[in-house]
Amino acid sequence: MRTPIQKLHCVITVADGHVDEAPLVVLTALLTGRTGRLQKALVEVQQVANRTSAVQESRKWAGYFSVSGVAKQDRTPEEVGSAIRGELERLKGEPVGKRELQKVKNRFSADLFRRIESNFSLMVQLLIAETYRGWETLNTDPARIQAVSAQDIKRVAKKYFRPENSAVAIYYRKESGEVIEGEITAGGSVESSSPEE
Repeated sequence: MRTPIQKLHCVITVADGHVDEAPLVVLTALLTGRTGRLQKALVEVQQVANRTSAVQESRKWAGYFSVSGVAKQDRTPEEVGSAIRGELERLKGEPVGKRELQKVKNRFSADLFRRIESNFSLMVQLLIAETYRGWETLNTDPARIQAVSAQDIKRVAKKYFRPENSAVAIYYRKESGEVIEGEITAGGSVESSSPEE
């Protein structure tokens, strides 16, 4: 018996530097963290999940946005998925409040400062930035984040969080001792769950 544990929603989004990237990054920050919308709604209020996450991954040619939640022992991934969809729909319908938006922008600024506090950290951030649009973006991207409005967030939520633009996956936890057909074991061999004669 395999226990479903996690629901993952993934949508295709934009490449690094696209005009919609900054609102998607801010949207991620609105959803995540101890005070994020997913934590509050799914973990604290509805109590359907133990853990939630969201990430906008912009790469050189394309990107993706993923949202996931790990179901509590007595809850199902379908309940988690329904709660995630509810939060995404809320972003499409209601503008984000000024205070909530500013808090996220402040957190972004503080995180950026922490990432460049030491010479080594600064070097790593410069190398990462250089692999995409150039090291100069380390100086220009913070202004793009600060310019994001509540309307920008609502616009990108409507544009990207559509059923036809998304993929949904449910991850299962294997019960102790269970062998799944065609599973690769630690030694690299393929185990079969068919009965031996």
